[in-house]
Amino acid sequence: MQNDFNKINGSLLKEARKKQNLTLTEVAKKCGKSVGWLGDIESGRNRIYFDDMKILCSLYNITLDEISLKIDELQEKL
Repeated sequence: MQNDFNKINGSLLKEARKKQNLTLTEVAKKCGKSVGWLGDIESGRNRIYFDDMKILCSLYNITLDEISLKIDELQEKL
């Protein structure tokens, strides 16, 4: 279940990043993280901590509520 959540969350974050026309490198630099870290989050290999989620949502101009609703919708389909 956690693995499914990680994959859904990562996919939504990747989609949001691309909508903002940001590269992995740009976002990683703004977050003070490595490109590998962000790639692992987006691919669902690693989970994301709440504070990091807030930072990414802010960079992508989305709210935590918006992404939470999308996660819930996608999990219901599984």
